[in-house]
Amino acid sequence: MQVVILAGGLGTRLWPKSRLKKPKQLQALVSQESMIQNTIRRVLPLASKKKIYIATNQSQLEALKKEVPQITNFIVEPTLRNTGPAIGLAAVSLPEQNEPAAFLPSDHYIADEEGFRETMKLAAQVAERDYLVLIGLRPTDPDSGLGYIKIKKELFEKGNQPVYQVERFIEKPDQKTAQRFLLSGQYLWNAGMFVARPSLILQLFQKHAPQIYQRLRKIQKEPNRLKEEYQKMEEISFDYAVVEKTKQLAVVAGDFSWSDIGNWARLLEILSKKVNANVVIGCEHYGVETDGCLIHGTERLVATVGLKDIIVVDTPDVVLVCHKDKAHDVKKIVDQLKKENKEQYL
Repeated sequence: MQVVILAGGLGTRLWPKSRLKKPKQLQALVSQESMIQNTIRRVLPLASKKKIYIATNQSQLEALKKEVPQITNFIVEPTLRNTGPAIGLAAVSLPEQNEPAAFLPSDHYIADEEGFRETMKLAAQVAERDYLVLIGLRPTDPDSGLGYIKIKKELFEKGNQPVYQVERFIEKPDQKTAQRFLLSGQYLWNAGMFVARPSLILQLFQKHAPQIYQRLRKIQKEPNRLKEEYQKMEEISFDYAVVEKTKQLAVVAGDFSWSDIGNWARLLEILSKKVNANVVIGCEHYGVETDGCLIHGTERLVATVGLKDIIVVDTPDVVLVCHKDKAHDVKKIVDQLKKENKEQYL
């Protein structure tokens, strides 16, 4: 199996810890390892180092090379064009076009690593049958911040992991709808991971996004035209460009615990040992009547009084304070800073 680790994201919902020069995949958020080191260690039993590729962009390349010197294969976007062109570039760059490749985000938290690997092995077997194989997880709560996959007919089953056809996708439903999805048993969380032969990915681009496909082929024939052709590609996600249009889809119902560390509230949830417990990272904290809070600091003492369910992130130049229920809106601060050209804080 080949493995492509997608490491070009900016992680704006984990600002101010995640910055342009050191985004969340380079941060140690849930252990002593950075998120990308954690991801590499998780996949090494599935693929040798020579078959692990990191897909990133020019602005993050040098930092990644320093962070993961054991990996030498980098697929570099000359400019940001979203996941559609990025995955297309990775597919056209892989040397083994008919060997299944796993495409994995660099910032996921997976406690059951053996369960993850068993799921990926099964997905690779299904991918050999010319499917683009998504990884889905059975919901454990009505999370309205995740995408969902409605499953259809069961294609086949191996062990306790059934493989389904996909009926449709639902992006971030409201809480009431997510509760209905949870109770129905017909929906899986979309984990943002998939396995497919690179040759199939390119065939799907040819069918569903022909303009991107044509530019990818030009890049393949003349690599020195990468920058010229890539910047002309439509800025579109892989889901919209290909996944939601193709019928050659299957989804494996993964049997492992998983979390997308998309914001500070999710990190608090992962690290909390019990209800209403505070999570303190990187600093000394004194709290009075402080419950269910995440305190993330550096060297300074952080003191809190009368707080509940609050996120406090203290960095050398920025302090963020927000309610955990509004953690998904941190991105709005980043957007505002961009508009006002406050690049020193990005």
